[in-house]
Amino acid sequence: MSAPLDGLDLNLLVTLNVLLRDESVTRAAQQLGTTQPTVSRALATLRLTFDDPLLVRSGRAMAITPLGQSLRRPLEQALSSLERLRGLGTFDPTNDARHFRLIIPDILAVVLLPSFIQDLAQRAPEVTLSVFSSERTALSDLLSGNVDLVLAAPALEHPELHTRKISQTMPWSVVYGPKHPCWPEPMTLQTWQNSERIQLMPREQVQDDISPPSSDATPKRRIKARVSNLTVWAATIEETALVGALPTHIARVVAASRHLKIAPHPMDDILPKLPIRMTWHVSQQQNAGHRWLRTQLSKHAEQMLAPTDLKAETS
Repeated sequence: MSAPLDGLDLNLLVTLNVLLRDESVTRAAQQLGTTQPTVSRALATLRLTFDDPLLVRSGRAMAITPLGQSLRRPLEQALSSLERLRGLGTFDPTNDARHFRLIIPDILAVVLLPSFIQDLAQRAPEVTLSVFSSERTALSDLLSGNVDLVLAAPALEHPELHTRKISQTMPWSVVYGPKHPCWPEPMTLQTWQNSERIQLMPREQVQDDISPPSSDATPKRRIKARVSNLTVWAATIEETALVGALPTHIARVVAASRHLKIAPHPMDDILPKLPIRMTWHVSQQQNAGHRWLRTQLSKHAEQMLAPTDLKAETS
């Protein structure tokens, strides 16, 4: 009977993963916190193990062989699964060093992350985060283990995923600046309908949800521009007569850092109420560290997104 994995040291697979990602012995050594000769010796052992060069010199750089390319994805998935094993037992947030990978779109991250990270510094000083804003590959990233959790509005449907609603509804507010004709008065329904607008859209696609649907009783939409960057969206409203709409909690944070006014959306009753969902892979369900993260993030999000009555405000 052969030894498990024919005696292959799993640490070599960690080194191989970094080598295939960085395509450089020098950079791999820096990432792994070791020396260049150590990584070179590991690569030599890996070449014998797989009977393939894996990486070859190409000018001043290194190129990955076809076999090396075929190993990249399954190696990432295998190491991700092994990482999950480490956290299945106990988790002590005051001492354990755990790195979590999250997908949280910008409009939620701007509200949640500053105070959540500050809270982590007190409760879990060794825990670190990587937060990605794009939801384009959220489903595949969860299934492959590339991310640990997604906090967003769109539903991700798959039998291998668990989902929990954090917030049932998010009311909408209008955001406008000092160059808008109605400044500093509250915005009426007629003013909103007659104003040209700038729409904040996901990087992946254009969504028209922030404006009410047209009908015989309402004018056609007056969307002047669509942008995917929240900072650009806010700066444009501050410097032009364009208006926009955001969920109230996000609008308040954005307006606080600029000379902007927010007011209840005059058509809030017919705009979509966005539920915020937390989604994770079933393999993480009993993971002690992941359970801790879900609990803390849920409490924090529920507090930050709690229902609120908005009166017209200025920054």
